[in-house]
Amino acid sequence: MAYIYPLTYLILLMALASFSMSLLIFIRKRPLVVNFAFLLIISIAELIISYLLCIYKSPAVLESLPILILVILAALFSGYIMKGIMVYGVTYADLQDKIVDYLNTKNVEFEQIQTEIYIKKINIRLLFSYNDKFGYTRIMFKGKNSRLLINSIINELRLRNLKVNLSYSVFALVCGVLSTITYFVLKSLNHL
Repeated sequence: MAYIYPLTYLILLMALASFSMSLLIFIRKRPLVVNFAFLLIISIAELIISYLLCIYKSPAVLESLPILILVILAALFSGYIMKGIMVYGVTYADLQDKIVDYLNTKNVEFEQIQTEIYIKKINIRLLFSYNDKFGYTRIMFKGKNSRLLINSIINELRLRNLKVNLSYSVFALVCGVLSTITYFVLKSLNHL
């Protein structure tokens, strides 16, 4: 049962993150543009904080330390593979149009298909995966030396007026409520 203690705090932290993302998008009326590396750091911090919160509750939590280490290593590995951007609360068509406009203003030669933009000169592919129903898009970068391009596109997307899709805000709010309910259920199971 030692693995339930960190799980309860992790679920609570995930609920708080969902509520904060939902409120940020709803109040600002702008999409949230986040570098995937930042999401990775936040996820690892949530794992470590939830684990540390549990250590003083029960010394038996130390038994699950190898699982925590494996999860952190898996998160680091996925972060190494997935270089890119997450955009929450956006419509895909508007996002791709803004990126194409940005590349055109910089006089960058590129080819565009439905879910990909290939930048010829520096041999980088921007791969888009999106869900307009929930209002989020992931842009992955394939190619070498893409860090400068990632940062410039993030800065540009934050400056441009993207159309907001509030369906992600509602989705994150529902996830936060469900996570909060799960937290209280697990917390009551811990007292049995």
